[in-house]
Amino acid sequence: MNRRDISGKFKFPIIAIMSVIILCAANIVANQLDSGLNDKEDGLDERSYPCSLLKNDPNPFKSETSIAFTVPEKMHVLIEIHNAAGRKVGVAADDFFAPGKHSVEWNARSFNGEDLSEGIYFYVMTAGNHKETRKMALIR
Repeated sequence: MNRRDISGKFKFPIIAIMSVIILCAANIVANQLDSGLNDKEDGLDERSYPCSLLKNDPNPFKSETSIAFTVPEKMHVLIEIHNAAGRKVGVAADDFFAPGKHSVEWNARSFNGEDLSEGIYFYVMTAGNHKETRKMALIR
């Protein structure tokens, strides 16, 4: 056997091993990012929170849901509700919030107080330069 034959036999195992290492490293980083959203019991204080829109609870929901978010410093937070067509149908928050984790309630009603129909809705948080969107389902 010459050297070319030997190197060819080891190309696949080396690539496979490198792929596993990269995937493991990506999982470690993802787990560290996820753990950054835990409550104070995990040793985080208000200054540790990123600017982030969290999952609403419950989802799907019937008449009311709680929308959670975090902010790293006192800032204005706007959370708008949009229907599947992209039309703004409500506002869950439009105020200044202190650093930390917060939640606001949304009652699945339009601006004029009418119950909205079931379907998919999007909640959009704007805080400073941060903008984030999540999806929720209203069932009747």
